[in-house]
Amino acid sequence: MLPKAYLDTISLFACGMMGVLPEVERPYSGNEILNIETTARQQGVWPVVFAVVKKLSDSALAEVSPQLLTKWQMELNLKVMEYTLRQEAMYTFLETELAFSHPVMLKGDLMSDLYANPELRFSGDTDLLIDPKDEKEVLEAFRKAGGDYVPRGENNNQAVCVHPKAGKFEIHIALDTKEVSEVWYDNLDFLGEEKQKITLKNGHTVTALGITDGAINMVLHFLKHFISGIAHLKMLGDSLLYLSHYWDKIDIPRLESVMEQLGYTGIYNTIKEIGAVYFRLPNFEANEALAETAEKLLSDLAYCAENGFLEEKLTTYNEYSKFKYEIYHKKNYKEYKKELSKRARTERLFPKKTGLYGEYPILIKYGWLLPFIWIVRIFRKIFGKKAVLPAEGNPRLELMKELGLL
Repeated sequence: MLPKAYLDTISLFACGMMGVLPEVERPYSGNEILNIETTARQQGVWPVVFAVVKKLSDSALAEVSPQLLTKWQMELNLKVMEYTLRQEAMYTFLETELAFSHPVMLKGDLMSDLYANPELRFSGDTDLLIDPKDEKEVLEAFRKAGGDYVPRGENNNQAVCVHPKAGKFEIHIALDTKEVSEVWYDNLDFLGEEKQKITLKNGHTVTALGITDGAINMVLHFLKHFISGIAHLKMLGDSLLYLSHYWDKIDIPRLESVMEQLGYTGIYNTIKEIGAVYFRLPNFEANEALAETAEKLLSDLAYCAENGFLEEKLTTYNEYSKFKYEIYHKKNYKEYKKELSKRARTERLFPKKTGLYGEYPILIKYGWLLPFIWIVRIFRKIFGKKAVLPAEGNPRLELMKELGLL
């Protein structure tokens, strides 16, 4: 059974996305609110949840001291102000120096715009999809603006860039890495629509994937992170809100056909079950046969967040990749990995500072700390505790089997 604080967090997060108040049988106690805060922060949804908590407190439906409420409000106000300034710098850069490349925005403000209060859904970076022929010029635009970038590796699909005012960017020439495209999708090209122009609530117009292409991408984005052990409620909520919001415009037969081709029908249906039962979003119908699996999926998200998220390419990632590779190619996965992985060991131990901006944002302002960060990372790799689950008796692998992924 899922913990009460976790269920409460899901409920308040869903209400915050939709801009409604939950049905409350009794006021939340002070301890319940503190437990919700802890869980919401772990899952990356506290700003959205806090807005609902404040409304409940104003209606005497949540016990929160005025001092704590003021502290949380001031914290949020500062974050909104800093984020707004960063995003305005991002749009200025996007609409001037990068305009020549006609970049396609992935997630980010496109998702925020679907929230009742877009300013409360923060993104750690800006994801843009560009034509490969423009990659070199786009990357140089960051340097000309006083920023920097880490070039894309041969097998990777994105370069990591930083702008002095607009923060971190991920510049994609494809939606997925070479390994995911070849091994997980068998090189299936699921983009089949014209790009669309969307004018956001903030007044800016951006280019986006077609609606059904966007739906497929949102589901696959969540699924990739779930398999890697780094998915969370915000990511799941984004996928569900996108599907719910555009349901009548999505080519559902095409979406379901892609899910079937990739072997993802089970997890796709389970996600919709969560949308119906836990998030209570429009256009989803509950299926009692999926109730237990849905609870297990949510429990997995809680487990990964509580353990600091499992690192990518550990047991479940490798087991899944091995399974898919041997189905599609009938060859040894380890040999494939040896051919694919040609990066030098020194590059992994001593990465460039731009590649660490997401994990250590302090480097954006204080680049001279890079050698100290290298030492910290090495010590963590040697002495740090890792939430790595063995292949035998691994509950995540068992859940993946139940979802039809293995």
